[in-house]
Amino acid sequence: MVNYKLLGAFITALCLLLLSLAPRLNAAVANRLLLRPHTLTYDSTELNGLADHCRSEQLTFHNQCGQPLNAWFFQPPVRPDETGTVIFYLMGRDADIASRAKVLAQIAKSGSSAFIFEYSGFGLSAGRASLTQMFSDSQCALEFLNHRLGVALDRTIFFGESLGCAIAVTLAQSYRPAGIILKSGFSELSRVMREHQPLLKIVPASLLSSKQLCVRENLRNLQLPVLIAHGLNDRIISCHHALDLYRTAKGNTSGIADLLLLAESRHAYMSDHDSTVFTLKLGSFARKAMLVRQLENANLHYAAAEELNVPTDVLAALQGSVVALTCELNKARDLPT
Repeated sequence: MVNYKLLGAFITALCLLLLSLAPRLNAAVANRLLLRPHTLTYDSTELNGLADHCRSEQLTFHNQCGQPLNAWFFQPPVRPDETGTVIFYLMGRDADIASRAKVLAQIAKSGSSAFIFEYSGFGLSAGRASLTQMFSDSQCALEFLNHRLGVALDRTIFFGESLGCAIAVTLAQSYRPAGIILKSGFSELSRVMREHQPLLKIVPASLLSSKQLCVRENLRNLQLPVLIAHGLNDRIISCHHALDLYRTAKGNTSGIADLLLLAESRHAYMSDHDSTVFTLKLGSFARKAMLVRQLENANLHYAAAEELNVPTDVLAALQGSVVALTCELNKARDLPT
């Protein structure tokens, strides 16, 4: 005979246990599951090698608690086709700056500068690692880049990697960059967790991750150029997430949504061939993103001039600028990448 009272007590206890362990409700569980901060001094040989070929500066800024965070600013040699863009690099859950040397080299070769920093509790940065702190640190880093280093948002492209994709898209809700690059990203964190742990399917998605970690939903509201890059051999986050993000990004009004699937690459590893393809794509995307922003500004200036009844020759010059930028952007869209 079934003891329904005992069974009910067991089900209640199980539900309470699941609730207590749900990442959305238990920050300590979320931090332990998702973050792998490195707090020891690391080998910076590759980073120093990169610094030898770029104008570079190691910097320190502070988080909201006043603790020092480690950062680097890399600027490639000036080239005739330099876009003037700065990549604001948001790393994932277990990376330090030295481990991203190869990606930083790709950014430099593409013609863009790069600003990269370590979250609290990661690498050489002080403080304690947590998801909440990562979002807060990213805002402090962006304000440091804008206000202290004088890099305008019109020249800034957010580069999110893995978990950093969620931070990039969330930041873009409040700060409007020239564009966003999402590399090895996920559509929803709850989906990734369920793919790795099927038992989590019984837990509501709302208890597994917060709204900030629903990249696809947050991306839907952005009207910005977007580049989505993903390795086809990624075993941590399936490339199906990239396809979902791409379908969402195609709906934005900027007209720029690019998808780059890297045939020989995994979550973090990238083959030499894919590295070359990725570098070329970074350069072409940065140029298109800058043209989109320049065209937006030109249209605004033209509209303002019409309202002010400026002289006809000035209005014609502004209209000519709009036409020229439109033609240049259409040409850039057709370039092979």
